[in-house]
Amino acid sequence: MMDQIRETARTAGRDPSDLHLITCAFVSILSRSPGEGRPDFVGTLDEIRCDVARAHALGVTEIVFASGFASRELRLDEYFRTLEQLRAVA
Repeated sequence: MMDQIRETARTAGRDPSDLHLITCAFVSILSRSPGEGRPDFVGTLDEIRCDVARAHALGVTEIVFASGFASRELRLDEYFRTLEQLRAVA
């Protein structure tokens, strides 16, 4: 997808390296895998690590992790705890 967008920019005389693809990931770290059909960025740290790698392979240049939305645990301490766990993934 991003390759097509960059090619369109190049055709229009723009510098394709100026384009960035940013995605928001509603992340939920679980102790066990939810199994087949799990949403992206929901699962074990290893599964989320694979999701991050897959996003980068698709051309994503930045991922904004939003923690607590899936579980409705919108607490600041939970948010920072999750971010600390995600440091190993990014």
